[in-house]
Amino acid sequence: RLNFEREGRLLERSSTGSGFCVTPEGWILTNAHVVHPPDFAGMMADEDESLEPVVDLQVVFSGTDVRRQGELVAIANTDDQDVALIKIEPFEGMPVLEGFTYDTPIPEPGTEVYLFGFPLGTYAVQEGDRVIASTLKGILSRRVGPYIQVDAGVHPGISGGPATDATGRVIGLVTSVQASPMGDIVAVIGYVLPIAGAHAGWPE
Repeated sequence: RLNFEREGRLLERSSTGSGFCVTPEGWILTNAHVVHPPDFAGMMADEDESLEPVVDLQVVFSGTDVRRQGELVAIANTDDQDVALIKIEPFEGMPVLEGFTYDTPIPEPGTEVYLFGFPLGTYAVQEGDRVIASTLKGILSRRVGPYIQVDAGVHPGISGGPATDATGRVIGLVTSVQASPMGDIVAVIGYVLPIAGAHAGWPE
């Protein structure tokens, strides 16, 4: 039911994902589909008017239970891009990736890779009210169009998290998981958007 002039009830839905802070000014990279899921479309009020969803972004850093307000600054959601840029107010002790760059080359197939994020969101085991990021290890398998295939544990909720090489250099954003022809998730095969492709979301 629609919520005009305080009538009806407010329609809400929530989702979780991952991301990472790349500058001391509070810029956070994630996937476009994390902040605006594909099925989170505007609702039709009638034949002539539609309602656009209002997105409320809450950012929680690993090891804490503090929710910080995020602002969606830029979004790029096409066949070869799935990137969003969020801004939060910087705070003392804010975790930031040191030495982050968009120029990291894609490693060779067979290279060890590490995925960081929150698989299964808040459904995974946490420490009390604190959320704790997971680290998943695998290998880079091959290039698939604009993406990199990684053979590692990729689960819903880790989208938008960083994929790194063994030295900690960010090589991309964890973007999707493989599905079988029957529609089942193949959680050991995932896809990463190379970090160079994430530059499209950065404001000039």
